[in-house]
Amino acid sequence: MSQMELKEQYINELPVNRQVPQEEDTISLLDLLGVLAKRWKFIFFSTLFAAILIFSYALYTRNAPKDAPFNMLPNVYKSEVLIRLQEDEGTVSSILSQSGVSDLLGISGLPQKTSSVALAQDLLQGKTILDQVAEEFNFRERFNITENYEYNSRNILRNSIETEYNSDSGILTISYEDTDPEFAAKVVNRLVFLLEQRFKNFTTEKITNKKSFLEERLEEVKAELQKAQDKLISFQVEHGIVNIEGQEAGGGFVFSQYIPRERRYEIISKFYDLMRDRNILEGIYELLLKEYETTKIQALDDSKTFQILEQAEVPQVKAGPSRAKICIIVTITVFFLAIFLSFIMEYFERVKKDPIESRKLEEIKHSLGHSRRKL
Repeated sequence: MSQMELKEQYINELPVNRQVPQEEDTISLLDLLGVLAKRWKFIFFSTLFAAILIFSYALYTRNAPKDAPFNMLPNVYKSEVLIRLQEDEGTVSSILSQSGVSDLLGISGLPQKTSSVALAQDLLQGKTILDQVAEEFNFRERFNITENYEYNSRNILRNSIETEYNSDSGILTISYEDTDPEFAAKVVNRLVFLLEQRFKNFTTEKITNKKSFLEERLEEVKAELQKAQDKLISFQVEHGIVNIEGQEAGGGFVFSQYIPRERRYEIISKFYDLMRDRNILEGIYELLLKEYETTKIQALDDSKTFQILEQAEVPQVKAGPSRAKICIIVTITVFFLAIFLSFIMEYFERVKKDPIESRKLEEIKHSLGHSRRKL
């Protein structure tokens, strides 16, 4: 027999004056307030007990040593280093690309502008620096790493290293957190030293490659410029062009030999085309030469590429955790959890008084007990 049939049979068996009225679908606000008023002691004392417990634990972690048993909230100290990285200035290829000349000469492979800050942040996350720091400071014994040493040591460093870049001042802040303030200062100073070495090596290599590339392009453009110059002179000698005073076609040209009038415009147009090609190559050669001279200066002086503005000091004040916030969050969470449990308890209490719902609950218990016996 189904549950609906059982409920109808039970209602029909009751006297007329005791039949169960139909349940309302709406939830009364007074009923909710009644539950809270009925179980206010449970809510209040549960919240009070949780607040006292978390406050006592926070007080214990504050005064206990960092390696004390059950101390899950030791003081954490953050040591910081401030550095300034010089961004790469726009290269000649960017200038030429804006004018469309780079596509003409095929120099789009010239190194483009890169972010020094992004490079530094990537190097700090790379395995080369992390593995060297972990080995020098003996992370295996310090953090009791028994398995997957490289993977775990890198994760410890990556989770403890923070970088923050201020675009207004151009300053990159590198920090390291640890429960030992002296250890935090030593690690972040070592990280920055290794970063400086890697960064300078990478920058030097980039400048060297750029210099070699510019030297090759200068030779190529110089040869093309010489060819354009020779072609222009040969054309000028061939057609006897000895003087050019103006830009008007035929107005400023003087020929040393007789040229029919109908051919002069064709010769003048060709002459301007050759002169334009030579002028373009001259402009490109000048830009490449300026960039080459700038690159030579950068290769000789890299003092401004990586500047350490402030070395790390041993921090005197903890960076975390905020025990007051933790106490407040835990207390509020337990308060709402107690309210939720109050409604659950009230529901099961009413179920026991309702014969229909009580029978359903017994069936559920029976089904669960039967399933456990099968297991």
